Amino acid sequence: MPSQGSDLSYTVPGMSRQDSSRIVAMLQLCLHALNDLHLTLKHIHRNVVGPHFIAVHEMLDPQVDEVRSMTDDLAERISTLGGEPKGTSGALVDERTWSPAAAGSALAAPPRRPAPQDRRRTG
Repeated sequence: MPSQGSDLSYTVPGMSRQDSSRIVAMLQLCLHALNDLHLTLKHIHRNVVGPHFIAVHEMLDPQVDEVRSMTDDLAERISTLGGEPKGTSGALVDERTWSPAAAGSALAAPPRRPAPQDRRRTG
């Protein structure tokens, strides 16, 4: 499975395999980040609650579509460079360099107004 390192069987004309391998490794981390973002947005989409539920729910669909489009473009670039894009959840968990987002319900509500004792006088 050529994906990183010097085991690329080809790359684009004019680019060394070493340069291609470094770029593939960077793009793979970007692909993991976009896949993680996609999963997080879908999680929020499915778990949003509160008085502004429908507005937030409908706002997230186009965001998810855009992220999915970006992941497809990025995976194709990795392939063009001779790499093998890894888009599985297992690869994401094994190779990500960040902590996962906290899971739970997303409350779709207006920001809380400070209580009178929290308000500070200005002027």
